[in-house]
Amino acid sequence: MTEAADATSEHPDDVVDRIGADAQDAHQALLAEPAPQRPEIGRLRDKAARLAAELDREARDRIAIGIVGEFGVGKSMLVGTLLGRPDLLPVEERATTGNITALYLEPGTPGTPTRKADRATVHYLTLDELADCAVFMCQELAAKTLEVRHGTDVTAILDRDPVREGWDAVEQWCQRVLWPAPDEPGSLEPRKIAAELLALRDAHLSAAAVLGGRVDVADKVVRAALDLGSLDAVPRSFPRRDVRPGLELDDVPRDSAALARTFPLIRRVSYTVQVDPQCWRLDGLTGRNGIVLLDFPGLTSTRSDRRDRFLSRTELGRVHTIITVFGSAKPGNNVPHTFFSMLESHGHDAGRLRDYIIAVGNAFDVIPAPEFSHDAPLTLDDVKHGSQRFADLAVNASELIQHQDSRIRLVSSVVAVGKYGYPTDFSEHQRTVFEQARQSAADRQWQWGRIGRRLEAGEPGNPWAASLAAFADDGGIASLRELIRSHARAHGLANKIDALRTKRRRLEEALEQVESLLPPEETGADEAARDRILIDQLCDEFRRWHAALTENAAIFREPLRLAAAGAPVIESARSGCVTEVMTWQEWHNLIQRADRGVIPWTAAQSSNDSLGWITDVFGQLDDTTSSDTTEALFGRFSTAYSAAVEQARADLKFAVAEWTRRQEDDCAALRDRLDDPQVASLFAAGRSRLAAAGGPLVNWAGALRALVDFGWARQRLDKTLPGAIGQDQIAAVFPLRRDRALPWHPAMYDGNSDPEHAWLRHQSHVFRTQRELATAGSYAVSRTLTSDIAAFAAEFGGALQRFYDYIPKPEQVREMFPLPPEDPGEAAADPGGGGGPRPAGSPLRSLLREWRARNARPGI
Repeated sequence: MTEAADATSEHPDDVVDRIGADAQDAHQALLAEPAPQRPEIGRLRDKAARLAAELDREARDRIAIGIVGEFGVGKSMLVGTLLGRPDLLPVEERATTGNITALYLEPGTPGTPTRKADRATVHYLTLDELADCAVFMCQELAAKTLEVRHGTDVTAILDRDPVREGWDAVEQWCQRVLWPAPDEPGSLEPRKIAAELLALRDAHLSAAAVLGGRVDVADKVVRAALDLGSLDAVPRSFPRRDVRPGLELDDVPRDSAALARTFPLIRRVSYTVQVDPQCWRLDGLTGRNGIVLLDFPGLTSTRSDRRDRFLSRTELGRVHTIITVFGSAKPGNNVPHTFFSMLESHGHDAGRLRDYIIAVGNAFDVIPAPEFSHDAPLTLDDVKHGSQRFADLAVNASELIQHQDSRIRLVSSVVAVGKYGYPTDFSEHQRTVFEQARQSAADRQWQWGRIGRRLEAGEPGNPWAASLAAFADDGGIASLRELIRSHARAHGLANKIDALRTKRRRLEEALEQVESLLPPEETGADEAARDRILIDQLCDEFRRWHAALTENAAIFREPLRLAAAGAPVIESARSGCVTEVMTWQEWHNLIQRADRGVIPWTAAQSSNDSLGWITDVFGQLDDTTSSDTTEALFGRFSTAYSAAVEQARADLKFAVAEWTRRQEDDCAALRDRLDDPQVASLFAAGRSRLAAAGGPLVNWAGALRALVDFGWARQRLDKTLPGAIGQDQIAAVFPLRRDRALPWHPAMYDGNSDPEHAWLRHQSHVFRTQRELATAGSYAVSRTLTSDIAAFAAEFGGALQRFYDYIPKPEQVREMFPLPPEDPGEAAADPGGGGGPRPAGSPLRSLLREWRARNARPGI
């Protein structure tokens, strides 16, 4: 069954059921498989069992809608307002919890306000998830340490798994490197990560028994226990172990202190929410289309930032619609793009991912409406030119969703509460802040509504006009609800099926790896049988090594882990680009050129020596071009970005060369076996027999030799890496509007400004521009290199799979070395007398034969 046929012949619900049934069958087959004799088979079997359990769980779960953004952009209040209860989740001006909160929505009773269940279910990380989290945090700690203290030896933690290997080595490194003395300079940022990692240590050593479990806890206990509290200072001394061993799952509901101690081990906290139908009817969002809202922790929270990133990256693989929340007060941060990169890390196609995303400009009431000197119809460019903050929000949101602006909403919980009178239970301080916001929001609501009408008159059908009208009506909440409903129905189930199919393929690949390492299904006694056994065993060793190589190659699917000479490639490229931009001599020159707060403009042909550096750097300027425009900085940015990418790609090649050398060392014994004259002779003879019988004429030994020599891997990298960065590509990431006057251009200067104020303003503009270019360069280099590594990972994985096909299968070895027909051993091994494989007693082999019989791979 092809995918197209699958899509037309099966209802989507049946596809989900079938994939779920396959996951259950795989899990049962793995449990029924005889105990493995080799530990590597056991590890692969355990991995496949985890994939099967995860696939089964996701097939049964609802369409997941993730709500993501930087902390402090009002995600929690937005979720509550959508459901008619703005105080449904903790609402603070600080990061409150570092967990994913899952809200399972159910239609409530008409006339009954929205309410959350009195009890929550706390889900804990499994042992494997905790180990992955600790490894990720160790890598982050190593990268940050190298960034602030170049040359530091981080090998002791770079690939460390303290959960399985013990915490001693990590503790010793942290104490020796980061806390040799309380006031050691340059260690603040690494200490933050280390403190978070060591808090994970304490939780692990105190409550290992809760891993993989879940428990129901009263909501008031959850709120009290999981509140992060006020921000703690970075420890001045090394955080020694604070362990209370023996915590069990049953202790958690009875003891809020026990729940708080297990906080770093929590994966998510889930509630059932009965939604008031008068607020949101949930039409079409029940049954198979039922939804769960996942409120992700806001990134950049100091207390649990790295753990939050790990949880977010892991959980995003299970999300089918993303609501990306921009803070209208500061829409220009990289957090939304960070979440997008996390989605890409799960193997999703970047273009396809855009169908997952809804963009929301939250707290839009904080942006003052621009004033225009006329009442004529407006264009979107007019509105952007009138309000820089609106322009920043519009550009960032539109770029994230590839300019599909109909999936952008401008919302305000303050306006919605004012219109609908939703109940709130805020603290006295929160009520004061909220009331002040409502007073200023009313006027802006009216003004933006008027601009929306003028925009509709100037550009009929512009989605921004509709979004502004919705904001003016009720803060955009009703419009956002309808967008979520329509998007979930149109894309949510389809995205879920796509994700399930991808994971189902990964499960089948994992099962095939286990199958490849199972013992041969038959043996013989004569000379032909001995030849067969020798080659069969060698092929078995190749399959085992191929499986290990595939596991090792996972590093290419996690670009942040890839390192050259111990230094993470991407992090080095990012920090190098930032350093390059921040140290441009131009910034110093700009400050020095200031006269009463502004830089005096002089035409390019002037002989003023003070402008010599401009000509040196940017080339001769004509009469219409000033060094005080963004075009001048674009040339400098272009050079820095291109150089950073070139250096990063050189580091990438070095990292791949280092990695392949390690793999070559690991398979030295296999190369020696291939060089054995007897093995070469047997392969040649087997090849001839297969060809004589009409089989493929394959140089098996040559293909295997090419595999273990790894020259193909380096060739694939050279083939994958694109050419030089083009100007269009650079222009796409340049953060400033092209061919525009910079803030210190004379055209931007108010001659009546106080000189001291003008000077400070000028400095602020220079430093802000410096920071924007450094951030954009760092982000762009990171995205470029991540894309390069992802392309290489796909190319490498494809080549590796093709090499796997050149490892002779047991049935091919049987055909290469047939036993004499009269041999009783052959008759016993092959009752049908056809020379094919006998029926296997392996449940796993039986399952895979069944899947192959229905040709599952192309259609699932």
